Amino acid sequence: MCIPPCPVDCIELLETSDTQIQNAKNMSADLYVIKEQIDNKSRIKIKHKNKENIGLAEEINQRLENRSIDKEANLKLIQERLLNKS
Repeated sequence: MCIPPCPVDCIELLETSDTQIQNAKNMSADLYVIKEQIDNKSRIKIKHKNKENIGLAEEINQRLENRSIDKEANLKLIQERLLNKS
């Protein structure tokens, strides 16, 4: 359906064997599995980092709520901890 209307005549049909077709399908399936594994590892890292950030945010809020402490000193301490994690 795409070959006749193609404005730049860039589509070409090639003869292929059943083995070549199956090899291409297998490679595609293998690459898809690898992509999913990489995506899952990335999601796990993001979740872990978000948990760390939430914990740090809770600590910041808890320290700021305490009126008997020096807020600026605690903010500076927390900022230094953040910079050291990077």
